[in-house]
Amino acid sequence: MQTNTDLPPDDILTPKEVARYLRISRSNTYSILYQKPFPILKLGRCVRVRKSDLLKWVEELTKKVQ
Repeated sequence: MQTNTDLPPDDILTPKEVARYLRISRSNTYSILYQKPFPILKLGRCVRVRKSDLLKWVEELTKKVQ
């Protein structure tokens, strides 16, 4: 049950969800997540990524290639 104080589930992604979005393996995902410029959220041993940060990162990579 979701209350008014709950965040929508798509705002914060797990590494598994990031891997699924990028269509890469989870091990490749962790390699990317632990690169210095990538903004991750560490909650104890849990790693999370804001969906907006992931989309911004993909956009920046796309601009570099063009």
